[in-house]
Amino acid sequence: MICWSIGTLAISILFVTYEVVPPIIGWLGIVATIPVGFGNGIKLVKHKSIALFDIGALLAIVFEVIIGGWLLFF
Repeated sequence: MICWSIGTLAISILFVTYEVVPPIIGWLGIVATIPVGFGNGIKLVKHKSIALFDIGALLAIVFEVIIGGWLLFF
């Protein structure tokens, strides 16, 4: 998940920079990947589930569905 977070962050930055998709979608990807990355890093140290990862995971699902729909239909 940490590798996914880093890769999706890089792609989201490219989306925002080159305006391939609407900027709000790229920013949603940036906002979604940061809590996932930090949440997984914290989860490696503390083995209990934390809310930061859960919030980031929900945002990541929303981002993936939106970007998938956008790339499929536009």
